[in-house]
Amino acid sequence: MATVATAAYPPAQPWGEHMPNIIRATFYAGVGLVDKLREEIDELVRRGELKKQEGEELLEAAEEESRSRMKELQEKVERAVRVAVDKLPPVALRNDVAGLEARIAELESRLKAIQAGSEQTTDVSGD
Repeated sequence: MATVATAAYPPAQPWGEHMPNIIRATFYAGVGLVDKLREEIDELVRRGELKKQEGEELLEAAEEESRSRMKELQEKVERAVRVAVDKLPPVALRNDVAGLEARIAELESRLKAIQAGSEQTTDVSGD
């Protein structure tokens, strides 16, 4: 008998615990870069080489760019996953398998009843 995969694919989750590790690592790397930039800006402000307002604007622009790139990355990954899933052969889900098993059991029961009736007819006509 062929093996049927019964795992259902969860709907696409926006980040959360379903976010692949590579994306999570990329996100944290981006956060780390923003934190490093914040440190550098704070140092430039402390030394008087950059005004505080300019530093805040620069940091805000960097954070917005980081969010934008993360959103683009998320969209690309979601598209790639959809394409990959679409290329997979059809998969029977648990409910599909349970319904087919019930239908097979019903048909087997009917077949046995028909066979039993046919045997009784043969026995009666053979006497």
